[in-house]
Formats: sequence, structure tokens, C-alpha cells
Amino acid sequence: MSDLDKVLEKLNSQDFKVRKTGSDIEVILGEGCIAKLKVQKTTLESTNTNGSVDITNFFNGYDFLILVVVDNSVDRFFIFPRDNINEDLKVEKKDKIYMYIAEKNGEVKHIKDIILPYENQWKLIVESIEYKDIYYELKKSLIKAHPIETINITKAIKCFFINNFINYKVLSTVDKSEYLVDIMVTKYKPKDLIHSDKVSTLTINHPLDYEPLLIVESEISPTSGTSAQGVMRGVVEDFNKLLLVSSKYKVMIFTSLKFEQETGDHIENRVELLHQIHQKSPSKDKAILLVHIKGSQKESGHQVQVTISDDNICGYIIGNSGGAVRI
Repeated sequence: MSDLDKVLEKLNSQDFKVRKTGSDIEVILGEGCIAKLKVQKTTLESTNTNGSVDITNFFNGYDFLILVVVDNSVDRFFIFPRDNINEDLKVEKKDKIYMYIAEKNGEVKHIKDIILPYENQWKLIVESIEYKDIYYELKKSLIKAHPIETINITKAIKCFFINNFINYKVLSTVDKSEYLVDIMVTKYKPKDLIHSDKVSTLTINHPLDYEPLLIVESEISPTSGTSAQGVMRGVVEDFNKLLLVSSKYKVMIFTSLKFEQETGDHIENRVELLHQIHQKSPSKDKAILLVHIKGSQKESGHQVQVTISDDNICGYIIGNSGGAVRI
């Protein structure tokens, strides 16, 4: 079996949607979202003392380097996202780029400690999320669909996450599976945690990772009130769920209204309010993507209605960087 086929077998065993393109592999992560994999092989015993591997070609449009290292006749797989291959992992010499994977302890050559955390980390392929990518892709998707009514905008938001995380379970009201938050992207359904033979026993189906990959709260038509204060009360109530529920990534989609005598940019004022709440929470070290959709009222006291357009959608990232950063 070729090294490419070995990697394909590994990916298929974990339910990745993949396709072979010549000497490369593509993982289909979602609608219009593809990760390109470069597979390289080396033998630990045959490399020089530092175990140098020429990875120059990897930087020609690939997203992940899959390094197959033969160690005492055993194949070991190391998964490196492009952005993780920094100065600690690569060395540039003239027009070549190398990765040093080995070191010697006496007469014994072994894989360097800095390389080991990447072994069998296949989940990095679907967990390499950039908040900017989510924001721009969500914005593009909503503008393309151009839903008008609030119910259809909410459905379009949920369908975006369903279509873009096809390797996961996306729990939402679309299929009546909503759990804890509006949208939860996870590897399992809570009801599937136990299995029964329907006669005498119950067994636990332990997922590989209990923590969700991503959670989303959407509050674009708050029922908590129609004033600037009432709208924000509803937003903050849902935002608090993101602070209480553990997840690797978190997204808040919301709207707001301006007070009659409010000074400055009211959207940035609301973002700063959420940032201050976030900084007081136990999960303050976990960054959150904020997506604001401009809302308006036909008359004072009427329900807020958001409108989808390029100018009406803006994004911010709040975290432990000292403030909110506009995308």
C-alpha cells in the first residue's frame, strides 16, 4: 500500500470526506471549503542526525503536511497545519525549507519532543478554524441567499453551519436537535451517549472529545423588548450562554438599537459592553466572534427587523488581547 493510500485509509476510518487528486489528497470540510494535504514520507533510521526533511514544496498551496515517519518498521503519522510550521519547526537554507524531526540521545535516534504533539492529530484538519474565515463566509452566504424575513434569516444562519461542518453533528432546530445553545457543532448527539441491547445492559459510547467544536447564539429579533435597553437585555441573556457552555470556538450573532441621545458609534458601544462582560467571566481567555447585523424599527415600539446587506453586517473578535478587534 502506498503512503498516500495509508493516509486515505486513516482519513476514511474517521469519516472524513476525502478525494484523491493525483499525488495529493483533498479533505472536503464543507460547502466550498477544501483542505489540501501534502503527504511526505521519511525513515527515521535513514535520515541524518537531525532528521532533516525537505518540505519546500509544501508551501506551494497546501494547507496541511502529513508526515509519515517509519520508525523501526512502524508507520507513524504527524499532522501539521500550515500556520503551525513556524521558526521552531522549520529551517530555511538558500532556496530550500527543511523540518528537523530527530535528535540523538547517545547512540539512539528518536523523534524530537517538539514534533510529538502532532502525532495522530487528525482532528486538527477540521479544527483549524479562523474566526475571520467564519465571518467572511457567513457574510457572503447571507448576502447570496438574501433572506428578508427574520425566520428565514435565522434559518439561513443555521444552514450555513450545517453546510460548512459536514464532518460533525450540527445540533439546531433545523432537525429538532437543538441542545443548550442555538447551534452546537460536535462529534456526537447527547442521546447517543448510551447504547442498549434492549434486554439487560446499557453501555456508554464514549466520544473522542466531549467538548463541542463550536457553539453559536443568534439574537436578531429579541422578544425581551423593543427599546434599545430591551433589545440588549435579550442579547446579553443569550451571550451569557456562550460564557457558561464550554466550547473550542464561540460565535455571537446579534443586533442592537441606538438610544435617542447616545453619542458615538452605538454598535461599538454594544461590542465594548459584551467585551466587558466577557472579561469578568471564567472563560475570559476564550476568544469569541461577534457578528452584528444592523436592525431597525418601522416605528418606536415595533419589533426589530434586521436587513441583510454588505454594509449592515460587521464583525469583531473579543478575547484576552486587551480589547475588541474589528475584522
